[in-house]
Amino acid sequence: MRYICESLPGGHTLHICMEKSGEVCVGGTRVLKYPLPEDAFSDCERLCETMAYKCAWARLPWYGAKAVIDASPSDLTKADWDAYAKILNGLGGSFLTATDVGTSIKDLEYLKTMTPYVSTIDTAHATAYVVVECIKAVARSRNIPINSALVQGVGKVGSLVAEMLHKTSPSRIFVCDIDKSRCENLRRLDPNVFHVIPPDEIAMEVDYFVPCSIGPVITKDNVSDIKALVICGAANNQLENDELAELLNDRGILYIPDFIANSGGLLKVAIDERVASSDSLVSVSKKLELLLLKSKSFDKFLLYLAKDQCRRRLLLVKNS
Repeated sequence: MRYICESLPGGHTLHICMEKSGEVCVGGTRVLKYPLPEDAFSDCERLCETMAYKCAWARLPWYGAKAVIDASPSDLTKADWDAYAKILNGLGGSFLTATDVGTSIKDLEYLKTMTPYVSTIDTAHATAYVVVECIKAVARSRNIPINSALVQGVGKVGSLVAEMLHKTSPSRIFVCDIDKSRCENLRRLDPNVFHVIPPDEIAMEVDYFVPCSIGPVITKDNVSDIKALVICGAANNQLENDELAELLNDRGILYIPDFIANSGGLLKVAIDERVASSDSLVSVSKKLELLLLKSKSFDKFLLYLAKDQCRRRLLLVKNS
């Protein structure tokens, strides 16, 4: 793992974690003000690990990475972005970055004028599409109809997920977000389907819990409150730690690993960069169905099997 820590002109700290030196590593740039400086580094490190699994799961010729700028998006200046572009150029193409929480396509387009190591593709629709296709795959393979769903966080990706689920025709979709206006916008689409609930309410008895906010969403303090049958969403690092997946599994709750469910954004970038085929997005749910079948046959919980497959893939790449 390679770590870079730099201070930008505005006094904001930039963290970059890359899985492997000397190889092309890929990950979004997150701009977020953290409670403590060390929280930014910890988040960057864990997000990089998630990207590593995501690249391995998608069988891409890339390694995982992540950049985190510890700042409120509105506080970044042109000088900060200029300095970041200079750092990306200094890495010589070993880090390719894209959009994430706190960065817009406009931000990346500005970066692109100074460095080629930026993808300006909008990944929101692809991310939402794969989340919903994974939910459909679970519904088919585990016979859990999509009669109700709770979408937590209805920003750019979450709102698309909610709309796509609506077209899949569940009878009830519950939505929550700290920004109530986002929920009301969805409710106006169909007040008979969309129901707004408080943002801290994750203990509802629904078929599918779809976390699309900033992780971790499920912690040691609330894991026992979860009543959904399936957890499958767009958020990164949905679980505070992997042990929670075992607790959920013991209670009969199926957790779809986040690096599978939200891999659509990475695949969209890979397709645009011509390192993945155009049917890669469709293949995610098919691979998930095979994994679900294997999980049932070997009586192993899904996260264990998925990470084992990724580690084997990484070992093959390392030894090739």
